[in-house]
Amino acid sequence: MLHSQHHQPNETLVFGVFADGSSINPVMLWSSKTEPKDLAVLKYHRLEIVANGSWWMTKNDFEKFMMKNILPTVNKKRVELHGSEASALIIMDGHSSRLCLPVITWCREHSIEIIILPSHTTHLTQPLNRYVFARFKKRLYSSFQPPTESGISSYRKALVPTLADAVSAA
Repeated sequence: MLHSQHHQPNETLVFGVFADGSSINPVMLWSSKTEPKDLAVLKYHRLEIVANGSWWMTKNDFEKFMMKNILPTVNKKRVELHGSEASALIIMDGHSSRLCLPVITWCREHSIEIIILPSHTTHLTQPLNRYVFARFKKRLYSSFQPPTESGISSYRKALVPTLADAVSAA
């Protein structure tokens, strides 16, 4: 996210858009073991926080996230738009955590196809890059004002309002 030579936090955001233009609630993977209290305000902007203690999504995180957030939402939208016999498609990056048998099995049982983009190519092949991510990054980079004080707490306080605005724009 706001990566710089000063090694500021770099968190992972997950966006999902349906073919009808509606979207899932975005999720931010936070690298500490607990969610910082000053990020709680983001929940009012439909942004969910998953604190897992690492910079990436593990298979366990992915399975929980998919089973709790994504798959029920995709299934509900699919049925709402086209009925229970319709199929759906999920396109995601090629991170190794995506090779998760419970998720793949659930998708097969519910007529949801999964396409996994080749690893390390999402900067070229990511379908959301042209609109969703572009709007997010443009708003984030144009609005963010780095704090004058040092420290992670000051950085988060400066980032939260900008992040909420950028997520809404995306």
